[in-house]
Amino acid sequence: MNNIRQFINGRYDYSVVMLRNCYGLGEAYNIGLGTSNPEGGTVSINTVTPDLSDGLWQGKYFSEYEISLTATPTEGYVFTGWSGDVTEQQAEITIRLAEDMEIIANFEKR
Repeated sequence: MNNIRQFINGRYDYSVVMLRNCYGLGEAYNIGLGTSNPEGGTVSINTVTPDLSDGLWQGKYFSEYEISLTATPTEGYVFTGWSGDVTEQQAEITIRLAEDMEIIANFEKR
């Protein structure tokens, strides 16, 4: 049973290497995505809107793959910019990872 558990647990890391090698996707890096105020709005990464209410969301993306980030404030809040490893003011940005990154969307009450 332990051998089966090890096999299943190792599949994710193996699949990342295989995807990178087969499709020339570059290196795989981690991205941490969060918000200064979970009630202030949502953040979308490509087509996913992760639940950020519990803190930082973690994902893995390839360096040759563009990532679109969109911050959407809820009613009564405004988006004030990105912080962490990206310091932009636009609500919609596109990046490529060249290293592990942590990015925070900042929302303030109006």
